[in-house]
Amino acid sequence: MKGLMRKLMFVGIFASFGALIVMSENTLRTAEKQEVIVERNATAGIVTLANIQRNVATVQAAEINIVAEPEPEEPTYEFCENELYLLSHLIEGEAGSDTCSDELQRYVASVAINRYYHEAYPNDLEEVIFQPGQYRSTWDGNFDKAPSRRAIDNAYFVLVNGSQLPSNVVYQAEFAQGSGVYTQEQNMLFCYR
Repeated sequence: MKGLMRKLMFVGIFASFGALIVMSENTLRTAEKQEVIVERNATAGIVTLANIQRNVATVQAAEINIVAEPEPEEPTYEFCENELYLLSHLIEGEAGSDTCSDELQRYVASVAINRYYHEAYPNDLEEVIFQPGQYRSTWDGNFDKAPSRRAIDNAYFVLVNGSQLPSNVVYQAEFAQGSGVYTQEQNMLFCYR
């Protein structure tokens, strides 16, 4: 166990420089022996520059392959045309006015996405949007308006980049509800469950 910890510590020192170190077992044993020498010298209080340089030279001469760490992949959400259609119409129906900001439109779409992932709501975007009593635009006729290019762009933005609100913000209205207000954008309050 102690040997494994040393190996992990040794590799961890180099991995922190942004590269993954791949070493043969012999290289690890050699480096481990050098580490033990430095450890013993450190215990005795005799760590000298020569000891450190010797250890560095041993590691530099060892068979070390530096493999660049892969860049983290951007989260991708695969969506269908119907989801883009639904969110675009929801945005148009709830915040389609020219006076509504892009941020407000994205927040409207984000609430629907948050509900989609929340256990208290249906696991289907269409069912989330048409859940009785939830979105005024679904019963006052505004949902049926053709969405503007901006509404489509903002729906697409949220589908590609994910919700722009914390995941527990599942209410939007012109009044406070739930357990508190997260933010207000224009006349709309976005609230926690």
